[in-house]
Amino acid sequence: MARLSRTQLDLMFFGQEIKAESARSLSLLKDIESTLSFLNRLVAQLHADIGYAEESIKAIENLKNTVDPDESISTSLEEAQEYINLLHNLLISKRQTGRDDTRLKKSDGIEEAYTKAIDAAAYLHNLLNYLRRAVNEQDARFIRNTGFIN
Repeated sequence: MARLSRTQLDLMFFGQEIKAESARSLSLLKDIESTLSFLNRLVAQLHADIGYAEESIKAIENLKNTVDPDESISTSLEEAQEYINLLHNLLISKRQTGRDDTRLKKSDGIEEAYTKAIDAAAYLHNLLNYLRRAVNEQDARFIRNTGFIN
């Protein structure tokens, strides 16, 4: 049996390592792409919700009647805030998992994408609080000025 030189062995192992790394990398890249795609869609939805909430706050300022006489809107907004808080915490946990994954590199963009989603969720959470306050203040103002609920 022919004895392989050190160079031949190194080249053989080199080829095997590339093959194994490439297979792992392809799987990881697919996971990265799907995660980034999901996070980008989530951020877009959160930004759309932020825009709607901001416009709603402006619209409430111009109303001449109560917004939430039975408090169902405030309840719904508070529940939405609770769900956004859960989402925010989950995103933080997932970002940390990504940070701990030694296969991921900063250039993969996972941490940055999670951070954008976390920031958008936090902003929406706070904005929902302002929206609830705007609803309640409008109702209080209307009752104070008219003496009745419409």
